[in-house]
Amino acid sequence: AYDMVHEGVSWFSQKGAGMERRTFSVGGTASASPTPSGAVTNDTSLVGVSQVTEQQLVDLFRKRGFTAQVPKAQELAPLYITWGRKFNIRADIAWAQMAHETGFLRFGGIVPPDANNFAGIGATGAKNPDGTYKFDRFATPELGVIAHYAHLAWYVFPDHVNEYCNQQYDPRHFGNRHRYLGENLGVLNRRWAPSPTYTDQIIRFANMIGG
Repeated sequence: AYDMVHEGVSWFSQKGAGMERRTFSVGGTASASPTPSGAVTNDTSLVGVSQVTEQQLVDLFRKRGFTAQVPKAQELAPLYITWGRKFNIRADIAWAQMAHETGFLRFGGIVPPDANNFAGIGATGAKNPDGTYKFDRFATPELGVIAHYAHLAWYVFPDHVNEYCNQQYDPRHFGNRHRYLGENLGVLNRRWAPSPTYTDQIIRFANMIGG
């Protein structure tokens, strides 16, 4: 069993020329359920504990030819597995979403690599007064992974599942636009991103993991 506590860990949100800083502690776990096998589709539940290994997650980068990003993937893989268990959300699908959102950790879009933002959180296209794009920034890679799972949990669970489901951990954890519509992957279409086919690449990458 995995257990850890972080004291005084900080979360940062990019707002205008300045930063907003919040401090919180991390600890605890969520009850977990096993994940059924089978190909990932839009009808696949995000809820459950994937049996995927760190090596299988990292190998997705090798399969796609992104060898330069393998060291960073190796750093993130255990975090995705650990926090997937804590949130009872499939790590393989979250990993595939991370690969899609970050361009396999090459970034190149609104969010820079040092933001530790692996899911495009807060990157809606809105701009700050100085003309720069808004996005959310996290102090460490682990906090970025926690935010990713907390935001997924907001979509796929009817209620808060643990102490991380709030704006301290996920700065976009507000509003009723993300009301519970089910736990299947397809609910992210038109919601996590405007596209009705947003999950197509996530499905593609998820089915490459371990295959």
